[in-house]
Amino acid sequence: MRIHHIYNKWLIRHNSEQVGEIADYEAMAEAYPNVYAMLDEIQASYAAWAAAPVSRPVAGALSNETFKNIYQYLVNHYNQNISLTYLADLFHVNPCYISQMFRKNLDCTLVEFLNQQRIDQAALLLRTSGSKIAQIAEDVGFNDYFYFSRVFRKIMHCSPSEYRSRTTGPKPS
Repeated sequence: MRIHHIYNKWLIRHNSEQVGEIADYEAMAEAYPNVYAMLDEIQASYAAWAAAPVSRPVAGALSNETFKNIYQYLVNHYNQNISLTYLADLFHVNPCYISQMFRKNLDCTLVEFLNQQRIDQAALLLRTSGSKIAQIAEDVGFNDYFYFSRVFRKIMHCSPSEYRSRTTGPKPS
């Protein structure tokens, strides 16, 4: 039941049309023949989401044009060294305003958003390229491999090498 509620919160956060909150055990038991069927659905939904382009829709409508421009800039330049001060100077707004807009529109901080964008792209590259993990880390904007690994594990709940081996299957002999 807890796994399913976490899954639904994730769907809501990512503005998915698959949201189907199941409020009690009986409804969940009717929806899934067993826990493995539920986990298969969760895995398929995540795989479809992860395979989608990096510029995913945001939960809820962005509240103003300036923040839409900041958001789009970050989606397009996630791999660059970006700070709150840099964005404030670039878009001629107060850094506190940007922080407030992130909380209001995305329910996260700038760093959390950038890390999510970078890890999403890293996961895509881990699935689809043969590049070394350190090179992928650098390509998506992490200058420190160990920090990349820590952030990747926090978001994806496994190391980059574990993720690669799970999503690409065994290497041919």
